[in-house]
Amino acid sequence: MAALFTGSALGAALGGGAAADGRFGTVFGLAAAAAVPLTVAVVLGCRRFTAHG
Repeated sequence: MAALFTGSALGAALGGGAAADGRFGTVFGLAAAAAVPLTVAVVLGCRRFTAHG
Protein backbone atom coordinates (compact mmCIF):
# COMPACT_ATOMS: atom_id res chain seq x y z
CA MET A 1 0.00 0.00 0.00
CA ALA A 2 2.85 2.36 0.79
CA ALA A 3 4.25 1.84 -2.71
CA LEU A 4 1.00 3.11 -4.19
CA PHE A 5 1.16 6.36 -2.23
CA THR A 6 4.88 6.73 -2.88
CA GLY A 7 4.38 6.27 -6.61
CA SER A 8 1.52 8.74 -6.65
CA ALA A 9 3.55 11.34 -4.76
CA LEU A 10 6.54 10.83 -7.02
CA GLY A 11 4.38 11.13 -10.13
CA ALA A 12 2.78 14.32 -8.85
CA ALA A 13 6.15 15.81 -7.98
CA LEU A 14 7.72 14.96 -11.33
CA GLY A 15 4.73 15.81 -13.50
CA GLY A 16 3.37 18.77 -11.57
CA GLY A 17 5.51 21.39 -13.28
CA ALA A 18 4.70 20.20 -16.78
CA ALA A 19 0.99 19.97 -15.97
CA ALA A 20 1.01 23.46 -14.48
CA ASP A 21 2.53 24.72 -17.73
CA GLY A 22 -0.18 22.96 -19.75
CA ARG A 23 2.20 20.39 -21.26
CA PHE A 24 -0.22 17.52 -20.86
CA GLY A 25 1.16 15.67 -23.88
CA THR A 26 4.49 15.41 -22.10
CA VAL A 27 2.88 14.22 -18.88
CA PHE A 28 0.82 11.53 -20.60
CA GLY A 29 3.72 10.52 -22.82
CA LEU A 30 5.96 9.98 -19.81
CA ALA A 31 3.20 8.08 -18.03
CA ALA A 32 2.75 5.81 -21.05
CA ALA A 33 6.51 5.25 -21.28
CA ALA A 34 6.64 4.35 -17.58
CA ALA A 35 3.68 1.97 -17.92
CA VAL A 36 5.48 -0.31 -20.38
CA PRO A 37 8.34 -1.50 -18.12
CA LEU A 38 5.98 -1.66 -15.14
CA THR A 39 3.62 -3.90 -17.10
CA VAL A 40 6.49 -6.15 -18.15
CA ALA A 41 7.65 -6.39 -14.52
CA VAL A 42 4.13 -7.32 -13.34
CA VAL A 43 3.70 -9.97 -16.03
CA LEU A 44 7.07 -11.54 -15.25
CA GLY A 45 6.35 -11.43 -11.53
CA CYS A 46 2.97 -13.08 -11.97
CA ARG A 47 4.45 -15.80 -14.15
CA ARG A 48 7.14 -16.50 -11.59
CA PHE A 49 4.68 -16.50 -8.71
CA THR A 50 2.21 -18.84 -10.41
CA ALA A 51 5.03 -21.15 -11.55
CA HIS A 52 6.05 -21.71 -7.93
CA GLY A 53 2.56 -22.28 -6.66
